[in-house]
Order: sequence, then structure tokens, then C-alpha cells
Amino acid sequence: MISSALTGSLSGSAVANVATTGTFTIPLMKSIGLSPRFAGAVEATASTGGMIMPADYGRSRVHHGGFLGISYTTIVIAAIVPALLYYAALIMAIDLEAKKQGLKGLSKEHIPQVKAVLKARGLLLLPLVIVIGTLLMGKTPIYAGFLGIVSIIVASWITPDSTVRMTPKKIAEALNEAARGSIQVTIACAAIGVIICVVTMTGIGSTLAFNIVSMTNNTLWMILLVVMLVCIVLSMGLPSTALYIVVAVTVSPILIKAGVMPLAAHFFVFWFGALSNITRRWRWQAIPQPASPAPIRCKPRGMRCGWRCRALSFPFILVYNPALLMQGEDVGVFSIIHMIVTALVGIYALSIASANFWLMKTHWLERLLFIIAAIMLIKPGLLTDLAGAALIVSAGVMHLLRYKQRAPLAANLPESNE
Repeated sequence: MISSALTGSLSGSAVANVATTGTFTIPLMKSIGLSPRFAGAVEATASTGGMIMPADYGRSRVHHGGFLGISYTTIVIAAIVPALLYYAALIMAIDLEAKKQGLKGLSKEHIPQVKAVLKARGLLLLPLVIVIGTLLMGKTPIYAGFLGIVSIIVASWITPDSTVRMTPKKIAEALNEAARGSIQVTIACAAIGVIICVVTMTGIGSTLAFNIVSMTNNTLWMILLVVMLVCIVLSMGLPSTALYIVVAVTVSPILIKAGVMPLAAHFFVFWFGALSNITRRWRWQAIPQPASPAPIRCKPRGMRCGWRCRALSFPFILVYNPALLMQGEDVGVFSIIHMIVTALVGIYALSIASANFWLMKTHWLERLLFIIAAIMLIKPGLLTDLAGAALIVSAGVMHLLRYKQRAPLAANLPESNE
């Protein structure tokens, strides 16, 4: 999770993230007992989350600020809490799945010491700090990227670990790979220009907005569901920059007209555009997973994993709780903390219900209570929060009582060789 999040904070590309981190994370997950399909699904979902990670927050964030007329710093600050909640949800889902399968983590002797790693390669974090600082100072992404390239070459030569030296051959290979990678984005952006021209000159955007509003009877939650489907379909196979431009031009005005805050509307459409990478029908992101013996078939499991970590519900939470984006009239420290706590509790409740496991397999009534509680915690309000908390406590007490009743019985059972 951490490797995918940190890589995504720089690349902003789910495919590149999988190709970079999947080569060692997938074998590592398989070594502790996770199935190849589930390991591939975890990597795909985690890498997709990298598209919403600050500080780079994907190359599309440059256009994000251009559409909204706000600074890069504002967008980065707004993305911090949603990105952290996304990965917290994913960690909860994976932890429950591992407990369900009876798996254990790596032993201490197989875990590298943080102090030793930082001493050997800690200076390689310097380019990341330079890129983030340059962007926060208001400089252009091109200027920040140039400083990042120069700084990583310098850092590689002053790092005690000699295996990371950027020799002329490695520099040439890196530049070659970067040029090849930019071809995909260049072609996509050229095609996007045609789409934007068609949308603006034919008025198809206004027609689409009118049809969606008419079909949903101007009901916000129904509009959000329809826009979600449109974003996923329009974004399939597109890189981050291209998919954001498409959904921002075509469907984000619909949400803004429906009363959604502009920043929340753009987060909503981009988030579901990014999630098109883990949909059942699109195999784009599974292709570069060489460490998985069945990378293509892991996609349906990837969508289930994304659902379990509440990925599909996050954009709805941001629309109804703009305080998580540091937006709104009543934004304050208390309101932000309150939203984060309720979101984490709701995430864990939904993760338990999706995994159908907590301390043991959940009862259908417990599962239903966890689902209802998670839904109630999405909508802000004291009554809904209290009701959701009461349902979670009720389900938790029921589960604990069943677990305590089962524990003595399990202790008295004869040992099995199976």
C-alpha cells in the first residue's frame, strides 16, 4: 500500500504504478499466502489510488486548477484527507481478508530496519521534497520536473549505496523510457482536443445535462449515480490527464448545476474516471503485472476489492461532506476531525460487511446492521451519526457475544490434521 501510494504521488499513472511496484509487491503478497488473483487485485486497486495522491496528484491536477481557477496548493490540501482515507480503507479490507484466511505477516528478521534503509538510501527522498516544494511555490510543472531530474542524479551520486548510481547509460535509458511513455499521453491529448471541440460546438454537453436531470427528476443521489456510470464508461483506457479533461468538460457541469460544490464535483468525476482502471470490462491496468500468473483474470476480483475498501462510496462521501476537502462554510478543526472519525468508522463497518468477517464469520443480521450504519454515516448530521454509531455498537455486541460463546466450544474440539 505504502509503495503504491508514494509511487502514485509522483507518477499519477495507475499503469506505471503497477509496472513499477507490482514486480515486488505481488510476489511478496503471494509469499505470505494470498492468492495470485487477490494479490493482483490489491496491487491494481492500490495503484489506482495513486492517481488521487498528493503532492503531484497526477499530471491532470494542472488542468484541475485551470478549470476551477484555484491554486495547486489548494488542490493538494484538498486531496490529502480523501487520499489517506482511501488507503486506510484498503488496508482495513486487506487486513480483514488476511485474518479471514488465517494469514500472518512477515517475521521481524525479514523486515528491513527503517534506520538502516534511511541511512543507505534516505537521500533519494530529496528529489521528492524538491518537486513538492517547487510546485507549492507556484512554479510550473516543467520547471519542477527539471529540478527533480537534476536532483535525483545528484542524490544518486552522494548516496552511500553505490548500486543506485545514475550512470550515463542509466540516464539515457531513463530519458528513453520517459519519451516512450509520453507518446501515449500525447496521442490521447490530441484526440481529446477533437472531443472537446465536438462537445462545445455541437452542444452535446448541454443536451447530456438536460437528459440526465430530466431522467433523474433533479434528484441529487440519482444524478450522482448516472454521472458515475457515465464517467466510468467515458474514461476506460484513458491516461489520467485525458480522462480528467473528458469528464470535466462533459459531466462536471451537470453536478455543479445540481448544487454540488465545484471542487467536490471535479473530484467526483475524476475519481470515478480513475476507477475505470479496475472495472470488469477494462483490462488496461492488469497488463503490466508480470509477477501475476493470471493478471487478466484478476480484474473482477479487483473490482470486488475496490468495493470492499469503499472506493466506490468515497466520491459520494466527498459530495455530502465537503469538509473532507477543506471546503464549505462551516469548515473548522472540529468539523474536519468529526468527518474523518465518522468516515473511518463507516469505512470499517462497510469493510466488515463486505468481507463477511470480523473476529469470525458475521451473521446475516450483523452484516445488514453494518451496511445500514455505514450508509447512515455518509450523510452528515448528528442524528444520522448517532443512529449509525448505535447500529455499529449493536452489531458489534452481537458479534462479540457469539464469538465468546464459540471460543469455549472451539477449545474443547479435538485437534485435526487438516
